[in-house]
Order: sequence, then structure tokens, then C-alpha cells
Amino acid sequence: MSDEASAAAKAATEERYELEKLLVSSGGLLVTAIGGGIALVSFLRANRWKRAELANGYLADLTSNAELVFACRALDWEAGRLVVPETLRPILSRDGADPPAAILHDTALRDRCMDPDLRSDAVIAEPLLQVYRTAFDSLLSWLALVRQALDRRLFRPGDVEALQYWLNRIAAATWMHGFIGTYGYGTDMLALARHLGNRNLEAAFRDRE
Repeated sequence: MSDEASAAAKAATEERYELEKLLVSSGGLLVTAIGGGIALVSFLRANRWKRAELANGYLADLTSNAELVFACRALDWEAGRLVVPETLRPILSRDGADPPAAILHDTALRDRCMDPDLRSDAVIAEPLLQVYRTAFDSLLSWLALVRQALDRRLFRPGDVEALQYWLNRIAAATWMHGFIGTYGYGTDMLALARHLGNRNLEAAFRDRE
């Protein structure tokens, strides 16, 4: 073999070797990229699951927290008997007698209880006013916590879509609006409406901010 042919063969061998090294390196990078992609997808899925689980935990309060259950039923119902939460029963105790475990729902007292100017003598004369007022205040405080969680992006608005119903009920309960505006809950209600993308609720709560 001539010197020129030998040199050409050597050059071709070196070129092939360099190409093989490049292919091996590229393959390693591809495997790394695929592995990283799979890890990222797994992370995002786990993150979504954890957020949804946290949101479900918040929503579960509406059926497990006795004061919230009472408030929602009192807001939703126009008649019937309501089970009084154990934490609020002492308010109904008179002369050492055991307080009632349930009451007959009184919408007149319900509507009156949220008057921002409600006087203490009225509450003393009719303890049910304080029971209703305390339960509704608990519900509004809980909604404020949900708003804060959404502000911090602990979960997505779609994870708490069920709140639309209760926000609509509150928007329709004009007897609550004075209390909401006076005690600063209007900002929370408006923020929740915006998070949920509900313009009708935004309009309802804008003047209560």
C-alpha cells in the first residue's frame, strides 16, 4: 500500500472513531434528557395531586366542621330543624338547663343576626342571634383562608370550583352584605370571585370591598 493510501485509510479510521464518540456522547445526553423529562412529568403530576388533595381537605371542612355545616344549611334552607354545633350550644343554655341540640330554623333571626349594628341587649334577649352570627362569621373566616391559599397558589381555582355555589348564595343574601362590608370580608369575597373567574360575583361583591 502506498504512503498516500495508508494516510487516507488512517484519516478515515480516525474520522470514524470521532464520529462514534460523538454518537455515544449524543446518545448519553439523549438518555439523560429523556430521564429528566420523565422525572419532570412525574414531579408535575405529583404536585398536581398534592394540590388537589390539599384543596379537597379545605372543601371537606364544609361537611365535617359543625359550625360551617350549620352556617351553610342556615344560609341554604328557608325552613326545617338545624342541629346546633356543640361549640355553640352553651350560648342557648338558660338557668342551668341543658341547651337544645337542635333548633327550628328562624329566617327572620338569621337575617337580623348579621346587622352590623346589632346590640348586645338584643343578643342577650335572643341568644339564637349569637348562634347564627357566630356560625356565619366562621364561614366567612374560612372563605378568607381559602382566598389566602389561592393567593399563595397552594392549589388551583378549579380545585375549589364547588365554592361557586356558596359564593352565589352569599351574593344573593343581601342581609349579609352590611356585615361583610363592615368587617372587611368584602375584599376576600371579591378576590375569590376573581380567582374563580366569575364576573357576576365580582360585580356583586365589588361594592362590599
